Amino acid sequence: MAPKTHNFLLYQGDTHLFKVLLTADSESIDLSQATFQMDIVTGDGSVIRPEITVAGNAVTLLFPAAVTRDLTWLRAKYDLRAVCGSVVKTYLQGEIQVKPCVTDIPVQLSSDAPVVETVDVDVSGQAIIVLSGQAAAPDSAGIAGLLAKIEQLESDVQLADESAEIAALSEQLSVAQAAIESAGSLEGRLKLLERDQASISEHAVELAKQKAALEEALTQLVAADAAVKSLTSQLEILRIQFAAAEESSEIEALDQRIADISVELEKAKQAAAEAEESSELAELQQKIAELTALSESQSQITAEIADLRNLLGLRKCEKIHLTQSMWADGGYTWAKVNFQNTYKDPKVYVSVEHPALAVLFLNHNICAKTENSVMIRSNFDKTKIDTSYSIYLYVEEWQDSIS
Repeated sequence: MAPKTHNFLLYQGDTHLFKVLLTADSESIDLSQATFQMDIVTGDGSVIRPEITVAGNAVTLLFPAAVTRDLTWLRAKYDLRAVCGSVVKTYLQGEIQVKPCVTDIPVQLSSDAPVVETVDVDVSGQAIIVLSGQAAAPDSAGIAGLLAKIEQLESDVQLADESAEIAALSEQLSVAQAAIESAGSLEGRLKLLERDQASISEHAVELAKQKAALEEALTQLVAADAAVKSLTSQLEILRIQFAAAEESSEIEALDQRIADISVELEKAKQAAAEAEESSELAELQQKIAELTALSESQSQITAEIADLRNLLGLRKCEKIHLTQSMWADGGYTWAKVNFQNTYKDPKVYVSVEHPALAVLFLNHNICAKTENSVMIRSNFDKTKIDTSYSIYLYVEEWQDSIS
C-alpha cells in the first residue's frame, strides 16, 4: 500500500510543532520499538530534518523558529519513514510548503512549548506490527548461536588459532557484542553507521570544494614564480599529448609523466607560497586536513556496515563513494576499487549524480571484476568530481547466483 500523502505548511520564522497520530483500524499503533526519520529535500539537493520524538502512537515533528527563519525556498519534498529492526516503512509523503514572513525576528533555539498542530493518519494495511518484549531476542539468539558454534568447533580442533573458521566466527561475535553495547541492538548500530556513512560522503564533497578553493588561491598567489610557470607549461603540453595518444604504452608513459610533473608542481607552489606567508592558505590547509581525517574513517564504517548486514542475514550490497582522490589527474587510466564484502557473482554499476542536472556526457569502463574488487576508468574531469558531480559505485550480489 502506498504511503499517505499530507502537505505541511510552515510560516517562515515561526515555531511549528506537528503531532502525527498513527492509527490502524481505529486502534493506536505501538511505536515504542520504532525509530523515525524525515528528510526534507530542497531543489538544490540540500537536506533539512525536524527534531523527532515518539510517544505512544504519536510522532512529534518540531521545526524551531531559528530553523524556519532561514528557509528561503517555497516547496520541498519529504517522507516520514519508520525503522523497526530490519523492517522499513514509509507512512507519510508529500510537500513542505513555506510562506514567506514580512517581519524578521532574530531568534535562537529555545525550549518554549509552541502550539501543537495535530495530524491524524490512518495507516490500516501498512502498519509495522510490533510484539512487546521481543526486541532483543534476535540479537541474543544471534550471539548465542555464534558462541555455540565456536564452542563446538573448539572441541573438535585442538589448536583454535589454526582454525580460520573459528577466527572468523570470533570476529563476528566481537562485532555483535560491540554493536549491542554501543547502540542497544544490531539494527540500531547499523542505522547509526549508515547515517554516519552519508555524512562522510558529504565531507568528501566538501573536501573537494576546499581543495579547489586552495588550488585557486595558491595559483593566484604564486602565478609569477618562475618554477611554477615552467612546470605548469610542461603539464599543459603533456596533457595535449595525452589526449592525442593512441598506443597503450604511450598513454601509460604520458600518464606517469603527468603524475610526476604534478607532484613537482605542487612542491614548487608550496615553496613559493611559504615565502608569502598567506593566512588564507593556512586556514584552507587546516580545513582540508580536518576533512581528510574524517574521510579516512569511511573505510572502517563501511567494513562494520558489511559485518552487521551479514550478521543480520541481509542481502549483500554496498554503495561506494568514488571520491576525487582516487582518480588520475587528466588521465584515462584504470583504478582498482575494493569491495567490503566478498561476492559470488557481484553486479556492479556506476552512478554519476548531479544535484540538479542529468549527467549524460561522461563515459566509463569496468573490467577485471572479481569476488572482492573491480577495475574502473573514466573520462571524468578530476577537478569537477565532488565539486560539480559525485560518482558512486553500487555493488550487490546477483540474485541468481548458485550456492
